[in-house]
Amino acid sequence: MEELLKKANEIIENAKKENRSLTDSEKAEFENIEKQIETMKAERRVKEMENELRTIEIPTQKNDVSLRSAVEAMKEKRAITLNGTGNINVIQSIVSQAIEKNEWIKNYSYFYGENAKTNIPIFAPTPARPVGNAENASSISADTTGVLGATSLVPKPFVSLLPVSYEAVAFNTNFENQLRGIFAKIFADAVWYQSLVGTGSNQFTGVFEATTSNTITCAATGAPAPKDLLNLAIKAKSLLDNPIVVICPDFIVDILVGSSAKDPVSNEVLINKTIFGVPIVISSYAPTSTTGGDVVAVAYDQTKYGVAVATELIVNPIRKAGDVNVYYQAELYMNGQPIIANDVIHLVAKSA
Repeated sequence: MEELLKKANEIIENAKKENRSLTDSEKAEFENIEKQIETMKAERRVKEMENELRTIEIPTQKNDVSLRSAVEAMKEKRAITLNGTGNINVIQSIVSQAIEKNEWIKNYSYFYGENAKTNIPIFAPTPARPVGNAENASSISADTTGVLGATSLVPKPFVSLLPVSYEAVAFNTNFENQLRGIFAKIFADAVWYQSLVGTGSNQFTGVFEATTSNTITCAATGAPAPKDLLNLAIKAKSLLDNPIVVICPDFIVDILVGSSAKDPVSNEVLINKTIFGVPIVISSYAPTSTTGGDVVAVAYDQTKYGVAVATELIVNPIRKAGDVNVYYQAELYMNGQPIIANDVIHLVAKSA
């Protein structure tokens, strides 16, 4: 390549010395040199790429052994239990995929235990707030407003019945990956629903059902008005780092098109889907009752809602007479509750 570059340079220099343009023969020779140089560059790059490929370790694609065992069990119509240390990543992977399917549960704090009989401790995501003290102070009082929460949750069984035909298992080569997606979808919706309205009796303790000392009463009876939601959002901003407000669709419709439609808060809800900068989440799972004392909206920080998951997934086959399908009963053990109860703020309906 150096000889070619030298030859090309000589052609240019000779033309400069004689103060003329390149002749036709010189142009042809120069173009030929350019083509040879480009060819040599391409050959060198191919060799470099070959050397790079030799040094790259290409992993072989592996199907999930634990999910594969579940698929094999389905073919053989027998029960399967995924548990123990070896399968922790399987359950965490299913939960992770579930989280991705619902943006409102992805910020929850997730904790994992070994099996369904394990008490799973959940901890607040932030330590207690430091308090200023005098030098050499000896009687320092505890900070009760920012305590690091530590509560043990007993996982509860959440069950889904999945009808599966033999053909779906035997002739679908991608069924293992689809199985993960099926479980993720059904349990994602369960976590969202339970975290809102779970009663705490063999269920999560949902934020609408949780006991809290932080409550705001609506100014008037009936559905909440923009002023009520503004009070809720302002209090949430003052107490929580990243609050959201959850409310049912019926109340939002009334705020947007009812007598308060021209209220600045209504405009903010319509345009930005926020109240005083706090994101508003509209869920059909939120309560619709306006009976005095009932919770009509809630504000909370999602990072301070704990979900405990046992790394045990049980799938049992159930046969029905006259039915060619096998119904697989999938059981995943979970539980959840607010980590710090008073970090949940309730807006309650006014009594008549």
